[in-house]
Amino acid sequence: THQDFPFEKLVEKLKTVKDLSRNPLFQVFFILHQGQNQSQYLLNLPEITWTDTYKNLSNSRFDLSLSMINNGLGKIQGNFEYNTNLFNSDRLSRMAGHFQCLLEAIVNNPSQKITKLELLTLEEQKQILVEWNNTKTDYPQDTIHQLFEAQVKLTPDAVAVVCEEEKLTYRQLNDKANQLAHYLQSQGVGPEVLVAICLERSLEMMIGLLGILKAGGAYVPLDPNYPQARIDYVLEDSQVKVLLTKESLLDKLSSYQGQIICLDTDKEKIATHNHSNPDSGICVDNLAYIIYTSGSTGEPKGVAVEHQSVVNFLDFRNNYLLTKEHLKIATFTTSICFDASVAQVVSPLIIGGKLLIITEIEKLFSYINQEQITCLTTIPSLLEQLIKNSSLPSCVKVIGLGGEAVPETLVAQIIQNTNVQQVVNIYGPTETTIASLSYLLYSD
Repeated sequence: THQDFPFEKLVEKLKTVKDLSRNPLFQVFFILHQGQNQSQYLLNLPEITWTDTYKNLSNSRFDLSLSMINNGLGKIQGNFEYNTNLFNSDRLSRMAGHFQCLLEAIVNNPSQKITKLELLTLEEQKQILVEWNNTKTDYPQDTIHQLFEAQVKLTPDAVAVVCEEEKLTYRQLNDKANQLAHYLQSQGVGPEVLVAICLERSLEMMIGLLGILKAGGAYVPLDPNYPQARIDYVLEDSQVKVLLTKESLLDKLSSYQGQIICLDTDKEKIATHNHSNPDSGICVDNLAYIIYTSGSTGEPKGVAVEHQSVVNFLDFRNNYLLTKEHLKIATFTTSICFDASVAQVVSPLIIGGKLLIITEIEKLFSYINQEQITCLTTIPSLLEQLIKNSSLPSCVKVIGLGGEAVPETLVAQIIQNTNVQQVVNIYGPTETTIASLSYLLYSD
C-alpha cells in the first residue's frame, strides 16, 4: 500500500538512531525470487557455452544478505553478500552448510517444529557434543589433609614451612597439627563444624589451618589487620562454634561470645594430645572452609567450599597449569581471607615442596633470594611496586598473577628477566573455588 513512500521519509518517521556503520532499518536481508525460472533468460548461441558468475563487489549493502533463484536446472542457486568486517568466507561457508542442514531437515520432517530442527552437520555434532565434552578426569578422592598426610609419609624430614628464622619439617608440622586436631575434637569440633581462625601469617597459622581440617571442621579465616567492622560481621554472620587465635589478638575479637582457643596460652593442654593422624570420618563432600567475599556488590557473602572442589583445582594447578617442579618452592603472600591463599598454602605441601611464609611484604625479594624460591604467585600491583624498587630475583622461574587486571607493561618487565620461564594469569571469583579461568601470558 505504501510502496512509493520515500526511503528518507521512512527513516525520519521511524526516528532511528543515526549510525553510519550500518543500514538504518535492518542489517540482514533475504530474497527468494519466486516464480522466476532462469532458463527463460538463457542465451542460445552456436558453438558457445556459458555459465553464471557473480561479480565480486567492493562494498556490501547490508551486513549480510542472501538471494536465491531457480537456475532452471532443477536447483535453487544462492548468493551471499556480506560485510567482511563482520564475516569471512569460512564463516559463510559454515553458515551455508547450516542452512542446507535446516532445509534438508524440513524436507525430511515437514511437520516438525522449527525449534526442533537440526542446524549442525553430523561431523559438527560429533565434535561439539562428543569430542569437546570428553573432559572426564579421575580426580583424587582424598581430602586436603589426607593428601598432606600422604606426602608426610614420603618426605617426613624435608622442610615443609619456613617463616623468617623458624622452620618445620613435614613430620613436625603434621605432629603439631595432629595434637591440635585431637584437642579440637575433644572440644566438639567435627564434620561441618565451623571454626574461625584469626592469626597473622606464621607457623602457628599453618598448624591452625591443618589442625581444623584434620579435626574434620571447616575454617573461617579472619585477618587481624582487617577493619574491626569486617571481623565483627564475619563472626556474627557465620555463627562459628569455636574461635582459634592467640592472646595478643583477643582485643580484636571482643564481640565474640563463643568458645575461644588460644594457641599460646592453651599450648600445654594441646601438647598433651598424641601425634597420630586423627580419624574425623569426613570425605571430599564435606566442607573445607567458608571465605567471605569483598562485599563490593553488597553485603559480603560467605562462600562454602567442599574439599573436593579444592582438590580438583589443586590437581589442575599442580599437574597442568604451573610447572610442577617449580611449584615445590613457593611463597605465601596473600591474606588468609583471600581464597588464593588456599592454593598458595596447600599446593607445595601436597607435592613435597617448601612453603615460604612472608611476614614483611617489602622484604619479599630478599626472602626469595635467601630461600631460592622458584614460584611466586601474587597480585600484579604488588609485584609492579616491588619491581620498581628492585629487580626480580633470578631464581624465580614461574609467576602466577591474579586478583587484578595484568598490565602489559608488567608482563614485558617480567619477560626481560630471562630466567622466568612461565607467566600465568589466573582469575576466578570466590564462588568458583579459587579460579575459573587461566591464561598463559608467557612461556619460554
